Amino acid sequence: MPSPDAAIRVREQSTNVLPSPEEALAQLEASMQSHMPGPDSVETKSIDYNTMATRWDLIDDLRGGTLRMRENARHWLPSEEKESGPKYNLRVSRSFLYGAYSEAVDRLSTRHFSKGVTTVGELPDGLDELLTDTDRTGQTLAQQGREFLRDSIHHGLSHILVDFARMPEGANLAEEREAGARPMFVHIPATHLIAWRIEVGETGRPFLSEIRYRENTVLYTGAYKEEERMRIRVYRTNDWELWEMRKAVQDRKNRWFLIEQGTHTFGAIPLVTLYTDRVSYMLARPALEDLAWTNLAHFQSNSEQRNLLRFARIGILFASGFEQEKIEAGLNISPTSLIGSTNPESDLKYVEHEGGAMEIGAKDLDRLERQMDILALKPIILPTTGTISATGQAIEESKSQSALQTWVRATEMVYLQAFQLAAKWTKSTLPKDFKMDIFNDFAISPRVRDDVLALLEARGMGEISRKTLLEELQRRDLIAEHRDIDKEVEEAKKDMPEASGSIPPRVGGTGFNMRGNEEGSRLAQRDKDPNANQAGSPRP
Repeated sequence: MPSPDAAIRVREQSTNVLPSPEEALAQLEASMQSHMPGPDSVETKSIDYNTMATRWDLIDDLRGGTLRMRENARHWLPSEEKESGPKYNLRVSRSFLYGAYSEAVDRLSTRHFSKGVTTVGELPDGLDELLTDTDRTGQTLAQQGREFLRDSIHHGLSHILVDFARMPEGANLAEEREAGARPMFVHIPATHLIAWRIEVGETGRPFLSEIRYRENTVLYTGAYKEEERMRIRVYRTNDWELWEMRKAVQDRKNRWFLIEQGTHTFGAIPLVTLYTDRVSYMLARPALEDLAWTNLAHFQSNSEQRNLLRFARIGILFASGFEQEKIEAGLNISPTSLIGSTNPESDLKYVEHEGGAMEIGAKDLDRLERQMDILALKPIILPTTGTISATGQAIEESKSQSALQTWVRATEMVYLQAFQLAAKWTKSTLPKDFKMDIFNDFAISPRVRDDVLALLEARGMGEISRKTLLEELQRRDLIAEHRDIDKEVEEAKKDMPEASGSIPPRVGGTGFNMRGNEEGSRLAQRDKDPNANQAGSPRP
């Protein structure tokens, strides 16, 4: 039998062999590939991404609404000269965003998918499930398409990665089908695809050899506590990696750890991109950038107007002929107090604002709102090609497309590319007659546009009522038939901001005049190469 001392030694050795959880994690981290954040790490962004991101700051803050604009007020709402911090903060707290930009993005990206997505041709087994569940989360193709187009209109481009369900290495096609594995359409928003590497093939055609995109997740770190982890997935032509940012156990500093990696058999990066204002391959501008800047001008003007309204509502007390000591001691102003003076020249009265500056401010807000309405309508107005006859105009309108119709057609083409890549994953073939159709019969012809401009001009001059305007717009199919005009008028009254001048009330979301059209057109002139503005072009 071993001696008691030997038993103690054995227990001590056993205890030392089993590390603590923290020690085990430190050993695991030491065996993992990792690196510190820095200018040459996995989160490093492409030059083109940074170029686009400078244009995204404003539009993302506008999409965030009043709270986001207030959070970044120092950037978008400059303080006045000698305006103290408390006074500036008080002005910011009274500033509200008129959500014209966000409303336009939502309106332009929603209507076409209300009738779903129609397909022609029978899809192979497995691919038909993509219509009802694009990414294994139960999201239909129409639902994903709406978000896909919305992000592309918002940021100028958006991406779909045609990924495949993970399978054990070496699994064959039969095993994949038996396990129910199939391709997925993973939507990667523009802001998430942070970097890419472009190479040129033998034919001179550019292709992607690597992409990196954010894939953050939320983990439970206790019974109820949650923690968000930053993750970046690297996708190459034959392999992939998943990196996670976490605090290292050894030094408690943030490091990027390689937590997963693997290979795939596609042989390329199955990514498709939708553009709405393309500059070049993988580079675009926000489609409604002019509207965004006009919305910012309205936010700034409205902030000044509301600040002026605060002072205009309260008269300034003016006193003359009173002793300095009495003024410094303070005058007690109330209905039950008496203010007296032995000076026969003394005077005490309130000086009220005459309202001239408020009227100018109200006119400026009205002008900006009309400009925004025009800029929001531009994508759905059919282009004109000069003076033509009535018959020629009808033929020309049937051939031309509005910008929004072009974007919708581009969305169809991008999804067609995605289905072709999905078929390649499963080694199947799409039917020759396969195609997609997204509803896009909603453009305004130049003739209807002119009618609308005349109606809105009449409304702006007070010559027709709000109800008449809405009824005429409904008659021209610009307002859905099921909308009750009387209810719309009442709702508009509820949404109307407090009157701040003698300007006739505008119609929320639809009011603009010819003056605003001219100014909006001048605002819309962009410093860009006309050949680069290929709205909605799919990736090469």
